[in-house]
Amino acid sequence: MKALNYIFLFFITILIISSCESNNTAKQKPLRLWFKQPADQWDNALPIGNGRLGAMVFGNPAIERIQVNEESLWGGSKISNDNPGALEHLPVIRQKILAGEIPEAFELAEKYIAGIPGKLRSYQVLGDIYLHFSDTSGTIENYKRELNLETGVIKISYSRDDNFIEYELFSSAI
Repeated sequence: MKALNYIFLFFITILIISSCESNNTAKQKPLRLWFKQPADQWDNALPIGNGRLGAMVFGNPAIERIQVNEESLWGGSKISNDNPGALEHLPVIRQKILAGEIPEAFELAEKYIAGIPGKLRSYQVLGDIYLHFSDTSGTIENYKRELNLETGVIKISYSRDDNFIEYELFSSAI
């Protein structure tokens, strides 16, 4: 039950962020989470996913670790859990959140936003992908690991000696 509360809190946070708009959106910088070092444990890795296929990206310049999971591996066959009433009820839920009517928003979100079936299926690790980079000598400078919250793209960038290295990761919706 505690995990469900955290998931709901995360979902509500995303709804609030997505509903906040400025009159000057053209000059706004994209919303990003960024770090100056690689993740040392799973809790610090950056998530990517499309609702079915996901991964945690650690961003190590010597050996990149990408921990992958996919819903049908442990849960059985692929199912469509889209809730047909989600889009129709989203504006009302946002209004209730902004008006401070959190219990009412929670009730509507559970009914119309949560997937069908409403309970989570087993979702375990499929495996780890390790990318061993060939040149790991030299000093790492200007390291940056970031997740663009608007696009879902993770970007890792740093300098090693006179070389600038940058790569991006995303999970396709297809």
